[in-house]
Amino acid sequence: MAHPSPPSAHDRGRSAPTPADSASWDAHPQPLAVDSAPRPEYGSGSLADLLPTLAAGMGVPDTTAAITELTPADRNCVFLIDGLG
Repeated sequence: MAHPSPPSAHDRGRSAPTPADSASWDAHPQPLAVDSAPRPEYGSGSLADLLPTLAAGMGVPDTTAAITELTPADRNCVFLIDGLG
C-alpha cells in the first residue's frame, strides 16, 4: 500500500484553495497610499514600548517602563502575530 507523501513545510496546516476561495480574491487590488498607513504611537503603548516596559517590571537594569498601565510581573509572555507576510 503506497503512502501519500507528507505535506511540504510550506503547505502544513493549510487547506488547498478551492474555486470559491479563488473567486473571492481581487485579481488587481488597488495599492494603498503610503501616507494613509497608520504611524506607530511611539512612547504611548506601541510594540516598541512593550518589551522595555516588561523588562523594567522584571527589574532588568537600565530599562524604563514606557507603558504605565502595566503592572510589574516576575514573568511575562509576549505572543506576537506578524501579519505582514
